[in-house]
Amino acid sequence: MSQRPDDASKNQLRHLEKSATLFLPIFIPSFLEHYKYILDLILGHILFSLKIH
Repeated sequence: MSQRPDDASKNQLRHLEKSATLFLPIFIPSFLEHYKYILDLILGHILFSLKIH
């Protein structure tokens, strides 16, 4: 019997979640710094575009 497509995608998602939880602790400190930087950029861009309009 062949799997249904949604079952296959669920399995793929589960695999991605497992690998994400494995690798996440490595990236957390630097990721938070980058995220804050990116968030500042995005917020600044939004505020800037609001001022223009």
